[in-house]
Amino acid sequence: MRNIVLKLADLMTQISGGKVHNEHLKKCIGSAVYAMGIERFLSLVPISLDEHSYMYANIWLVPILKCYVSGASLAYYMEHIMPLAKSFKKASRKVKKSEISQDMLACAHGLWGLLPGFCRHATDTYQSFTRLSYVLISFLKKDHFMHEIVSKALQILVNENKAALSPKRSMEDCHGEYDFLSEFGVQPTYSKKAATKNIKSLASCSNQLLFVLSDLFISSLPETRICLKGAIGCLASVTDSSVTKEVLLSLLKRSQFVDSEGEAKILTSPGVVDSNQGDLKGCSQRMVHCLCFMLKDYSVGKHVKRFDKSFMRLFPSAQECLILEMASCLIGGANDNLIQIIYDLTTRSFQATDESVHHEAYNTLSKILEEERRQKGCLVASPSDRVMVVVAHNESVRKGFLNGPRNTLAQHDPKSKFHPVFMALENPCFSSARYIELIDLLHGLKPPTAIASLRSRYSCFRLLMVHAVKVGLEEEESSKVFLILNEIILTLKDGKEETRKEAYDLLLNISSTLRDSSFVGSFEPYHKLVSMIMGYLSGSSPHIKSGAVSALSVLVYQDTNLLISVPDLVPSLLSLLQTKDVETIKAVLGFVKVMVSSLQARELQNILSDVITEILPWSSVSRHHFRSKACTISNV
Repeated sequence: MRNIVLKLADLMTQISGGKVHNEHLKKCIGSAVYAMGIERFLSLVPISLDEHSYMYANIWLVPILKCYVSGASLAYYMEHIMPLAKSFKKASRKVKKSEISQDMLACAHGLWGLLPGFCRHATDTYQSFTRLSYVLISFLKKDHFMHEIVSKALQILVNENKAALSPKRSMEDCHGEYDFLSEFGVQPTYSKKAATKNIKSLASCSNQLLFVLSDLFISSLPETRICLKGAIGCLASVTDSSVTKEVLLSLLKRSQFVDSEGEAKILTSPGVVDSNQGDLKGCSQRMVHCLCFMLKDYSVGKHVKRFDKSFMRLFPSAQECLILEMASCLIGGANDNLIQIIYDLTTRSFQATDESVHHEAYNTLSKILEEERRQKGCLVASPSDRVMVVVAHNESVRKGFLNGPRNTLAQHDPKSKFHPVFMALENPCFSSARYIELIDLLHGLKPPTAIASLRSRYSCFRLLMVHAVKVGLEEEESSKVFLILNEIILTLKDGKEETRKEAYDLLLNISSTLRDSSFVGSFEPYHKLVSMIMGYLSGSSPHIKSGAVSALSVLVYQDTNLLISVPDLVPSLLSLLQTKDVETIKAVLGFVKVMVSSLQARELQNILSDVITEILPWSSVSRHHFRSKACTISNV
């Protein structure tokens, strides 16, 4: 193997110093790096720099290492790669020629940029992350070009270890990092024991990292905030909520007025932060709208920070957007108290008149709802690793666990230290009443005109609708769901194509989720949704009736089995052709066109006679393009 590696390196060096693109040769060398490990490989083909002549060797390896390093140690990065990068940076300052100086600096940046590779399945996270965290903080504070690299590295470390404990949730976050491994047919994973220890180490150092990242977040450009959000969200998901709560409250305090003496003044009136308990009892709109006009050091726990000028110069609405954006990053892993704080902050932000604030509020709210959905009926390993808790907020889910999986879980390996314990919990933040409250709140808001905001609003609608249909609310509460359905159906008739598309996509997402969800019961949620929409067919308004027909057209286009599972669907729609409502008739003809276009010839046989009987009369009616529509259907 040694001779092969040396020969490959020699070939790469001969090809114009490694500057000529040779994909096959690079893959061979990358495979050797992965198979041997970077430490052994670099012992054979070292990257070096002569600080006197400024000549370097094998720097062409850096792009290959960036793609193929895996299973290395964080200590090796700190003890070998970082000193080498510093020597290149030092040389760049000494050399007189600007071209050589820039080349040296680029080499240094390339070596520092290997950090994410060393985080891929790192072998010493538990032992070395504490030391690495100080390095990362230094990078974040001093080197702007390292922000994205550090953020990516943190996400890799967290996601990989979380994936070992809950693969269904987190492994998809790691897939992009292992595209290069597809050729090897393997994907590295941690044992649960190792992952638990690693996450403990990550969480122990997350306090300072989160505060530094949050400072950078509020002073960064939008494109940079994207990567920072990922890192903040990952760290928050493994950090104690008391820490993430402190991070959020420190940011909220930055948006307060300061008193005449320049001291940071935390308003203690109702609706703001309780200075004794640190809780957000009802964050009013004023809280996130006010500006600080003076810079003053203030203390948050053991951390002393300085108000950020760029944050203070923002317009109130921009400040509020940043706060909401930051809050959305902290939702994963947050406890009920922190979720309640973020929820109160979010719902009160809808009082603002700026649509951009609403956009961020919708985004944050959808993440809260998604986190709540994810936590329902989940298996949670306790911190002690001795108890496996089955958490089910919904009564039907709890009964399912008690009647079924209890026996399955009871048959666990006797040698295993996990023991199933069943807890029937009702999340205080998200009872049925809270969902109804949310529906009323969102219904009272004017739908946004910007497509991005509308999409965020509909993301909330999807989660609320799916929850309401699946849990089977009481009749009075269930009627609230029609407020959402009304808006969807009316939007399907909107004059703007892109607005209609968002409504179509929302309806498809809701139906797909309900259709694919596992549900034990006599009345499936998917069919319940269809029945709710069909209820509009007997309405008095032609506009909403035609909208309901359009909604059913969308569902049939997505799933033609609906025509079989709901046998009265086609007769109910064809009967509407007997009405005098032009708008409704157009919609029904559109439905029939979708239906006959989607079905195979043999599938049409059972309904063909009824369709022809109802359609033929309209082939002789020239007004409103009825004739052309009927002829088009006949030709299909």
